[in-house]
Amino acid sequence: MKIEEINGNLSVVDFAEIEAYKIACAIEKEGMKFYKKLHTSSAYEKVREVLDKMIKEEEKHFKYFSTLLQEAKKIGTDNLEEDNLLQHMDYGVFQPYKSIAELDVVLDKPSMALKLAKKVEEKSVQFYKMCLNNLKSQDAKNAVKKILDEEIAHGQMFAEMLENMD
Repeated sequence: MKIEEINGNLSVVDFAEIEAYKIACAIEKEGMKFYKKLHTSSAYEKVREVLDKMIKEEEKHFKYFSTLLQEAKKIGTDNLEEDNLLQHMDYGVFQPYKSIAELDVVLDKPSMALKLAKKVEEKSVQFYKMCLNNLKSQDAKNAVKKILDEEIAHGQMFAEMLENMD
């Protein structure tokens, strides 16, 4: 599977469910790391409470996609040995930062952290919408739709928090 970002939108070539689940697992795993980093860097209790919730949500999504991946491997072939597909793609498609360690630069202000969190959720939404359009299994579509709705809600929550900060 090849994923490209064209004019801010994700486009997929040669879609494969197993690879999509691997990417989803990687996105959720990175999301956990990202929100944990924001949590330890934030001095604001309300922001930390929201981030605690986000960490739990990402963990739930990761477990869910891990289960789907294991089920898909039972019935399909896994042509890519490398589990971290993000190494084979443009990293910026899924993350507006190069590494978790480099986040300290943007964490000086809560508003910057929230803007970055909103951006991460927007990228996840784009990816899951692309998956939804390409999945064959109705069960998988239902599952991804549920998570997509949650990711949209996460982005809206960060947008509202940003509005309330002004």
